[in-house]
Amino acid sequence: METVIEKLSLPERIGQVLCFGWQGNSPEEARTVNAHARALVEEMQVGGVVLLGRNVDSRRPVQSWASTGTLRR
Repeated sequence: METVIEKLSLPERIGQVLCFGWQGNSPEEARTVNAHARALVEEMQVGGVVLLGRNVDSRRPVQSWASTGTLRR
């Protein structure tokens, strides 16, 4: 029986060990899952997301974290 990792292509395996953070053209855009974040996930198939200070609304940190769920496939 193949494991999930064994079923991945080499680029997909590499993507799984990458983590990223994203930025936007404005502070508001940086705090949302924007086109830049989606492109990183879709093109590089990254395995993790790093939320930096620019990505979190300090008044609603839980909502900032929850919004990353939209990046899942």
